[in-house]
Amino acid sequence: MSKILLTGASGFIGTHVRKALHEAGHEIISLVRTSGGAMAPYPGETFLTGTLAEAGALEQSLSGITMDACVHLAWEGIPDYSSEPSIKNMEYGFRVLRLCKQMEIKKLVISGSCWEYEKPSGMISENAPLSYENPFKTAKNTLHTIAEMFCRENGIAVHWLRLFYVYGEGQRPGSLIPYVVRELRSGVCPVLGGAFNQNDFVHVSDVAQAVCKSLDSMEGEPSCGTFNIGSGQAVRVLDVVAAAARILQVHIDLSLYEPPVVGAPPFWADIRAAKERLGWEPRVSLEEGLERYIRFSKRESI
Repeated sequence: MSKILLTGASGFIGTHVRKALHEAGHEIISLVRTSGGAMAPYPGETFLTGTLAEAGALEQSLSGITMDACVHLAWEGIPDYSSEPSIKNMEYGFRVLRLCKQMEIKKLVISGSCWEYEKPSGMISENAPLSYENPFKTAKNTLHTIAEMFCRENGIAVHWLRLFYVYGEGQRPGSLIPYVVRELRSGVCPVLGGAFNQNDFVHVSDVAQAVCKSLDSMEGEPSCGTFNIGSGQAVRVLDVVAAAARILQVHIDLSLYEPPVVGAPPFWADIRAAKERLGWEPRVSLEEGLERYIRFSKRESI
């Protein structure tokens, strides 16, 4: 059993990672913004109230605690990708690096994004060209570069997980799938600007398992690694709508959606490295993932 510091623990992905880490037998120290609320700690889990903005207070709270690993998921302000939140979150990432050094944490997993790639098209491998065309992409790629250098210098194993289109229970209401399900339930045809776009949708529980596998794979090797975490296939947004309508037993006229004259190129994750080095592969099909989300949204009245 390992003791793991988890940032972003109360977020969409973080809540699923907490569950996966607990089920894998780890002891978790979860950084959360506020104490109490709807979240109840798992047995052996400790809630640490605060943010990465309060670096001194965080270090003091962790003083004397021996931790084996850190999983850094926190990225505030999404979907604001402008300069100010991007710089702030990059600085938070630097604080996590310094904290790992000070606390002698030897394993670190950081969540990245498929949007780090430059003009993605087709199957994308981890060595594809990167983009610095906006503040969010620049901040993510800069943090990644610094993290690898810093961790090599300090004997810390670090894995950077580039997450593709993560969906599932607890997702932000304004995201694609929650919006589609909500509109279909209301008898409304969803308005979609990119109905014919093809994206790589990966269920959040598979992402949580990727984090666990990443930590397990670091045993005995202070290495760096970058891994795509996706389904490994591209699916049209229109097909997602059709599948959700089928599950909800709602009729929808797909002919209402007209293909664009020039569409965005489809792209999807090359997940061979994650399979070979982490021993991870996605288990939840899109159909099953949609069924899970629809049951969840009905239960939560979303």
